[in-house]
Amino acid sequence: MTGNFDEEKNSQEITFYIKNSGSGPAIIKYVKFFHDEKSYSNVFKLIEDCCFDIYAYEAQLNELQKESTDINFFETFGWLYTGVSNNRLLASGAELNLFGFKKTGFNTTQWDKVNKQRRSIKTEICYCSLLEQCYLSDGRGDVREIQQCE
Repeated sequence: MTGNFDEEKNSQEITFYIKNSGSGPAIIKYVKFFHDEKSYSNVFKLIEDCCFDIYAYEAQLNELQKESTDINFFETFGWLYTGVSNNRLLASGAELNLFGFKKTGFNTTQWDKVNKQRRSIKTEICYCSLLEQCYLSDGRGDVREIQQCE
């Protein structure tokens, strides 16, 4: 699932997350992202290719942080957060955040680029039940049973 607004915080935030809608726990074996025919297991590399130079942005924030330790520049200017998804147990009804990017007054250009591209980013999620029945999902409702996750 993806969204661009956090109702609880009443703020603009791009998110990608997995929700286990099944009746039992799922073992998330891997999550892959796809954009422009390329496959990504690293969200930072995906964002760099689709939207903006994340490593230059990080370097700028690090320089600002060195100059003033009184302010958390990564929070104030808006940094991306990611969650580890490989080999994770996800309880029934639980969610796993894969990516988040909060809009601030300082990162509007970068946030808008990610927001514009987020619908063209596809996912592939391979997960198994505790009984070792495995499935491949596109994260948008298409699920098929497979022998095992590769």
